[in-house]
Amino acid sequence: MRGGTSKGAFFHQRDVTQDRAALDRMLLRVLGSPDPNGRRLDGMGGGISSLSKAVIIGPPTRPDTDSADTIDIAVHVLSMERVHRATPLTTGMCVAAACLISGALANSYAAASLRNGVQVCIGHPSAIHRPSIRLSNGRCAYPARRQSIRRGEDCRVPHACPCSSLTHSERLGSTGACVARQRLQLLRLPLRLGGMDVGATGAGTGGLTLLCVPLDTSSVSRRVSCGSTRMCPARHRLGNGGYMHITPEQRASRYNGYFRHGSGVEDAELTHVGPGTPCGEYFRRFWLPVCMTAEVSQQPSVVRVLGEELVAFRDLSGRYGLVHKHCSHRRASLEYGIVAERGIRCCYHGWLFDIDGSILEVPGEPQGSPIPNRLCHGAYPVRAFAGLLFAYLGPPDGLPAFPVLDTMVQTDNDMVPYAIDYPCNWLQVAENPMDPFHSVFLHTRVTRAHFNPAWGALPEVQWKRMRDGAGIYLTNTRRWHRYVWVRTAEVYLPALAQPPDIYQNPDREKFFTRVGITKWTVPLDNTRCRIVAWRHFNETLDLDGKGNRQQVGLNKVDFVGQTGVERSYEEGQLSPGDYEAQVSQGAITIHDDEQLATTDGGVARYRRMLRDAIRAVANGAAPAQPAPNTDGHIPTMAGDVIVEVPPSNSDDRALQARFGRFVGDIVEDTLPLAAGERCHEIKRRIRAAMASGRFESSDDGP
Repeated sequence: MRGGTSKGAFFHQRDVTQDRAALDRMLLRVLGSPDPNGRRLDGMGGGISSLSKAVIIGPPTRPDTDSADTIDIAVHVLSMERVHRATPLTTGMCVAAACLISGALANSYAAASLRNGVQVCIGHPSAIHRPSIRLSNGRCAYPARRQSIRRGEDCRVPHACPCSSLTHSERLGSTGACVARQRLQLLRLPLRLGGMDVGATGAGTGGLTLLCVPLDTSSVSRRVSCGSTRMCPARHRLGNGGYMHITPEQRASRYNGYFRHGSGVEDAELTHVGPGTPCGEYFRRFWLPVCMTAEVSQQPSVVRVLGEELVAFRDLSGRYGLVHKHCSHRRASLEYGIVAERGIRCCYHGWLFDIDGSILEVPGEPQGSPIPNRLCHGAYPVRAFAGLLFAYLGPPDGLPAFPVLDTMVQTDNDMVPYAIDYPCNWLQVAENPMDPFHSVFLHTRVTRAHFNPAWGALPEVQWKRMRDGAGIYLTNTRRWHRYVWVRTAEVYLPALAQPPDIYQNPDREKFFTRVGITKWTVPLDNTRCRIVAWRHFNETLDLDGKGNRQQVGLNKVDFVGQTGVERSYEEGQLSPGDYEAQVSQGAITIHDDEQLATTDGGVARYRRMLRDAIRAVANGAAPAQPAPNTDGHIPTMAGDVIVEVPPSNSDDRALQARFGRFVGDIVEDTLPLAAGERCHEIKRRIRAAMASGRFESSDDGP
């Protein structure tokens, strides 16, 4: 059977071999074979799902159970190369249980049926390691909580999973079945286990997997919304509101819209950013620009970030503050507060708050009131830098050093701040810099050249993880006439990107001209984000004079297709840009409805690194932060190298790839050098390689 992206095969103990090695081989054959891209290619694990399980049922082994209505199941978990583990789940009065494996990790949920037809599900990321979880005699034994459950009652389960919100449950039909409410559509198929007819409810990665309940159409006729995880796009709706898997033949057939009109749910682990969510907690470990300082005028300004509404202000002594929006006294909004010489005063009763949240005055309270000593208003550390206001929203004892990139302190460099609001999830905007192929089509071939015709040359691209694990960079190499042009771009986790000069023209040799943009994609909430950035202007960039400082600011920047206000809808249709391509994916794009290809290697790597980093922080680790040089500045990778290289006599694309790797290695090797010395060293090494004949047209070696 199949549920969402998760698939399972059920066997009875009497029908399978007891030889573990032979059993492993059989399970791998049934569920699918590994492949280099991390996808199972055959068996039940075919398609895009790498999450498979085999369930073996048999007579109960617990002495306190009634064999007439109880079975035990063992869930055999497959990693990509072997059977990872077999986990027996002996669940007392349960008729079935289930677990879900994400890769080789065990994020699981146990589901069980109690006596008298009451069903309940329990979620916990470590449930697979806690075989003591069981339900019997109408009581719920849970590591964090114990409670009674009666027919027709809701079962409320403690929130324990870092990638979902098991906050409450709802009853289903006459049996009073309780299912954890998330945000995923559930599949229901008839199934027979141990002589009992049951209905199987399934969901995808990280969610409820198999909830087996006594088969009663009245109890499962409603679709349950179940959330935090993804669902396979390959399914179509059933009459009872569920979904059915689309076959390979249907997927490849013409006019197959009927089979593809179902919609999955967002990958919440990467897209949800509110307080307490794994991704939101990860973002809170970094300094983030929350607005331009120009937006904080004489009046307080409401700032939304990571699902919180805050108020930014500048007091009369010139200090910036960022505080919780609602006054700690009677909840009036501090956007109507009065800026004081020191701090901000609530308009309602005059309480005065300092920038660190300290209460300086409580007018109307008795002399010596204890309130200022026992209460501080919510506030965050802030720092203004070059027209942007940065804030740290994480735990105070984890405050990192403020990151000063080498591109933020270049001499003779003008950084003009700007901010652009996007009505969509942050990730579909932030991952754009790791997709250099979109510049070939979106920015050049499909409509017209937004920047320079040379962008239309198909590049050779390599993506590489940064040595300190703080991010990912790429080399984007293309030929334009007699020049080979290597662009190095970078993304620091979670969402700081630096692309090189956007108006670059490969018409002469250049050695490591630096970035055109330094930008952060800042999540405002789950469905809105903001780019907060600097446009760089200096004498080494934009030699054709296409840039315009006057067009850079709030919801405007000096290149086309970046905002929703600069052009009409019809103009956007005629010549779409980044804004149209990213916002049109939806409020939160559905990753499982995508079909990633070879050109998406950077996007896939970025998502994988981001997911690993989010989980590491959730498990208590400190996030990787880029390390500064001895001068206190963080050396970065982004820049352009343009060199005259004769075309290869046999395979010029192979030549481009080799040259791009060579340049990328030099740029990375020279990171410890000071800025001026670094440019000279990059030029020296490239000149030496060209003089040695390493990239002569007759040399097509590896």
